[in-house]
Parts: sequence; structure tokens; C-alpha cells
Amino acid sequence: MKNLTALTVLVFIFLSFSIKTTAQEYFLNSETNGTTITTCSGTMYDSGGAEGYYGNSEDYIVSICSSNPENLVSIEFTQFNTEYSYDFLKIYDGNSVSSDLIIQGSGTTLSGQTISASGSCLTLNFVSDGSVGYYGFELEISCSPGCQDYNINILSTEPFFESPLSYQNNLCPGSSVIFNAQGIYPNNNLNYLQTDENVSWKWIVSKLNDETVYYEELGLTQYEHTFTQGGIYNVSLQASDSNGCISICDERYRFTISLAPNLSDIYVEPGICAGESIELTNAVTYDSIVYEIIPTSFDTICMSDEFYLQWQSMCMFVSANTPGQIINSEEDLESVCIKMEHSYIGDLDILVECPNGQTAELLSYNDELGSLYFGEPIDVDSLPCQPGIGYDYCFSMSAQDTIASFEGFNETIPAGTYIPTSSYSDLIGCPVEGTWCIKIMDHLFSDDGIIFSFGLNFADGINLNDTTIVLISTVDLSPDSEDIFWSGPDVEPNHGLTTVSPEVPGNYDYTLSITDNLGCTTESTYNVTVYDINDPFCETYCSSMLCSELTDTINDGSDEYPSQNDSYCFWMITPASKSVSDVFFYWNYFNVYNGDTLKIYQINDDVLTLFYEFTGNSIIPESFVIPGNEAYITYTTDGTMRSPGWELVYQTVPTGLTGNKIGDISVFPNPVSDLVSISGMDSPANVSVVDMCGRVVISASDFENSNIDMSSLENGIYFIKISGETNYSFKILKH
Repeated sequence: MKNLTALTVLVFIFLSFSIKTTAQEYFLNSETNGTTITTCSGTMYDSGGAEGYYGNSEDYIVSICSSNPENLVSIEFTQFNTEYSYDFLKIYDGNSVSSDLIIQGSGTTLSGQTISASGSCLTLNFVSDGSVGYYGFELEISCSPGCQDYNINILSTEPFFESPLSYQNNLCPGSSVIFNAQGIYPNNNLNYLQTDENVSWKWIVSKLNDETVYYEELGLTQYEHTFTQGGIYNVSLQASDSNGCISICDERYRFTISLAPNLSDIYVEPGICAGESIELTNAVTYDSIVYEIIPTSFDTICMSDEFYLQWQSMCMFVSANTPGQIINSEEDLESVCIKMEHSYIGDLDILVECPNGQTAELLSYNDELGSLYFGEPIDVDSLPCQPGIGYDYCFSMSAQDTIASFEGFNETIPAGTYIPTSSYSDLIGCPVEGTWCIKIMDHLFSDDGIIFSFGLNFADGINLNDTTIVLISTVDLSPDSEDIFWSGPDVEPNHGLTTVSPEVPGNYDYTLSITDNLGCTTESTYNVTVYDINDPFCETYCSSMLCSELTDTINDGSDEYPSQNDSYCFWMITPASKSVSDVFFYWNYFNVYNGDTLKIYQINDDVLTLFYEFTGNSIIPESFVIPGNEAYITYTTDGTMRSPGWELVYQTVPTGLTGNKIGDISVFPNPVSDLVSISGMDSPANVSVVDMCGRVVISASDFENSNIDMSSLENGIYFIKISGETNYSFKILKH
């Protein structure tokens, strides 16, 4: 049984619009059976009244109609308690039991609920079985005005756009558009006041393939929106009057916002020495956005109680590139996709209708789906048609699951692709070109929802017009181009690629101006500090040296300054203690640009063998070992882009320390700074870490193929001992 928590759009508005008559008590019994009660207030009881039980074998019918035919009648149950599954109250939307059934209540299912007619009458039919009576029901009768139809229009925009839905409505990032709207109220003051000032205006800005944002305010007939990011946008409008009645504007606007240039490859040296050169390049690129434009409608549908048991349609025209195409198989329509939210999907019928009127069921009321949600609805009686968060649901014959396969109560169906209720073979023979619609019917009061958009995905064999749009901004990079140029001291006018060499120390600004194919100009300014040649900034920092310590730290010598340009330095690492050893290196930092190069050589009988070369990276490289007891390092810089620098620590370690595998067992990494991984063990064993003095500093029993945390240990050499069916010992360096 549906738990109806919100069964009317207008219940709370009754407080201000109710039409009162003298309060009176009514009874559903043999005396009122078959009659019509005309009132807008009063209390109704079952045949037992306020204190007694209803009788057995009752079958009574009464209609309750508003005393003003222009108003809607509603009933609110303050008590409802019948014999569950045996005694029922049926409520019909009209003046007889031949009207549409709204709901059937039994047990306590209607307690506390409000039910409103779509017109001026409700009909109640109470049926009890031949035994067991309960307290029955008590309900309050009230009336409220119905909706006064009205229209809203977008009158103008500033600036003016001749074709609102053109993809050629081009704007630059940061551009603003002012929208001016107006309402037309032919039924104003029929039951209540409607003005532009007391209507709530909701402006909807949707970025294609991205988020939708809403701006809503009373009297917001003029709205200014600033487009800050590149992309394609749709702007639409809807309104809600003081009675909660919705009007959706037919006009929509589409805008193409220029993409911002990618300047990541533009680098201007922030500091140079007087007389050095600055390269001002034109390495500008643009990212593109590819939109696969499927036929889509954005004409929002509000599924409120006002439209219950009525078909609502969202339609669009599909333009085929090849005339006369028809749907020949269920595979020709790959999917129908709907962006929607709804607080109770068990009351919905959803169809797709093709241009000749053939339909296929996406979702059926007869599926008995129950208390599940689409998206994240706002399920509040006083806020009918308040947009929640829509999820994207597609219906495809190639899907794996049906909506009905999802189990849950008051939970949201995950966004995804589902099998429709009926096969798309029902659409065979449909023309592709023409008006396609989705049609929705809400069978029960309470709960509402919003359909934000729907789209159609046809198979590759179906040829449509305008199926792909590539949004890309471009700029002319030719030598004579006026689209890109630098300005600043010593720069010749209109040059997009140039070199300057300031001679006088000081601060200089260089500005790059770029105008793309949509006429949008982007400017970016780079500040350069020019230092006197005697400033410490301009000194050569690194100096060649001989390193004879067993462990030491070497770097480019620049400290807080970047590396000097056009420099060359070397370091000879030859520890004084010539034991059988290797040289182990690890990094403290490393940030070297392309063009500056650090090389590591092995020295063997005075022959240099290049082992490693590092350049063009800000990611700290892995530690490494140079076999033998000597190494040679060179650092060469070019004339541009001073690198932040680097620093290395070397340690002399016993030869063979870096071996990390015996048989199937591996120890990695070696050297290690924190976690060392042991793998390849075929059974649990005892593992210990022993220092050079033979002390056990870490131990673990029943250890098998896991990690040991050595981060808390002092730097130095340790032994990892594995004691099991076979004993193993690994020498490892902690740094």
C-alpha cells in the first residue's frame, strides 16, 4: 500500500483561500447514501459517528462538491482505522463512482492524509464485510481556488539575438546578457491576484553536458546572467504564481561561449640578469569540446497533482539527413534518455511516441514498482514542483536490468540504462523525421516530480542533421598575424614571437594579447625582474669539486635562487675508503627544466659510463645505485629558463646491498625510507629486523607476504631475517 505523505498541491494554501460555511457534521450512512453534499467546510464521520464503530456489510456512497464550482474540494483525514484488507474506503475524482479512482484506503493508510480533487467534487464509497467493525474515519472538508491559467514570455534580451536557438550566438567569457520577461494573466482576480510582482520567476541556465543552475525570486522579470566559462548554454524560464500554479515559457535561448586559451606552454623567465635575453613565444593552444548532439528537448514538465490522470507531453522535432528513413528494427532506436526526479515512481506511465503516433512503453503503472524514487526529489507538500536533483535514466533494448529488478523502499533508483517495459519493435514503421514525444501520466495524488529533458539516441545507420558540434576557439599564429602580439619595453609593435634583452635593472611587464576566431580577446601579463650583473642572483652557484667523504650532499648550489644559465659543473665522487662498495643516491629535491641536464656516470678504470640522465621534470626521481666505488656527475644549463635546482645525497654502501631477491622471495624497495614489502613466501614465518649491532629492532610472527614499517628506524644498514622451513637474510639500507 502506498504511503501517501503528500496528496495535494494546494493544501497549505487553503489557510488563506478557504471558503468557509457554517461548520457542520456529516455522516456516511444509509441516510446520506447516494446523495451529494454541497459544502466547503464541515466534518464527516463514518456511520458510527465520532465515538462508535461502523456497521457490517455497509456499501455507502456520497459525493462532496464545492459550494463554488470554480473551486477545488479537498478532504483531510484526522482519523482513519478500518479492518485491514476487509473494509475499504474508495475515493473518486468526480461526482460519481464512474469517475477516476484516486485511491483506496484500508487499515490506517489514509490517516493524516489530504486528498484533493482536480475539480469541484469527490465521491466516497465505503464498503465493509460481514464481521468486525472499527472506529472508522473522521475527515475535514475544505475548498480552494483552482489555477488561473497564464502565460509568460521572454520579451527581449540585451544585447539582442535574432535567432535565440542558434549555435552562432557567440559570446566571450565574462559577457553578460540581460533577459526581460513578462506575464499575461487573462484570468487575474477570478479567484486570486496574479501580477508580475507576486509571481515567482525561475531562470534556468543549463550548460550542455554539464550542470544546471537555477535563479528564482519573486518579481524577477529582469535577470542578468554572466557566462564565466566556455561552453554551450541553454537559458529557459518558468514561473509559479501565489497559488503554486506553474507556467513554462516557450522561448529558450542558446549561447556559445568562447573557450579560454591554454597558456601552459608560455613561460617567461621571472628573473634574469641585465643583458640576458627573454624569449616571448606564441605557444598558445586551445582545448576543444566535442558535443555529440542527440535530438533533445528541454521543455521542462512538472508532474503535479494538478495533472494527475492526464497525459503530459514533452516533444521535439527530429530532422533526418536522409528523407524517408523509418525504424526497421528495435535496434534502430538505441535508447531514450530522460533526466528527471520523482518522489514515487509506482504511479507513472511513461511512453515514447513517434511521428505517426506509434508508441512504446518505457515504464508502466501496471509494473507495480511501489515506493522508489527517480533522482533526488523535494517531497514537500507546500513546495509543489520544486525542482530537486534530476538523474539521467536511459531505456534501451540492450540494457541488462529492468527498473522492476531494483529492490528497496523510499530509495532512489540509480542513474543508468534499463530495459523498457515494452519492446522498441512496437516502433517499427515509424518515420524518423518528425515530432517525437515522451508522454507521462501520474495515476495517483501526492508526490510530484520534474522531467528536465529527454533525448533520443538512434543507431549509426540513422542519418540525422547536426549530430556533432566541435566547440574550439582558434587563433592565427602566422608571422604577420594581428591576432596575437606582445607589448612591453623593447618589444616591436604587433609581434607574436620575439626576444628582448633589457640592459637596465628593474621590473618589467610584458603583456600577451590573443584574439580568437570568435572575436574574444584574452590578455596575460608577465612580470620580469632584471638584476644587476653584480647581484647574487647573477653569480655562478655550482662549482666543480672532488667529494671524498663516505656520505655527503651535493646540489646545484643555487639555494633560494634558480640555477644560473649557460653554466657547467661537475662532481667527482671518490670516497677515501676504497673498500668493496657501491654508491647509493637519493634525492632531497629535483626541479629541472628542459634544456638543463644532470648526468650520472660510473667510473671504471678512468672510463666514464653514462648510467642516468635527468632533465625536464619536477617529480623527484627514484633512488639509484652506481656500481663500484666512484661516480662522476655533470650539470649543464642552457641560456633560457633558469631551473629551480636539485639536491642529491650519496652514501657509500657495501657491494651487493641492493640485491633484493633470493629464490622466490623478494624484498622491495632497497634502499627503503618507510615500508618494505616482502613477497614470494609460500607459508607464514617469523620475520625480524636486526641492526648492525645484532639487536632485534622489529619482529613479527606468522608473517606472510606483507609490509614492514621501517620509518621509525635511524638511517643505516639493517638485516631482514626470515625464519621458517628455510632461513633467509637480506641486507637493506634505511635512509
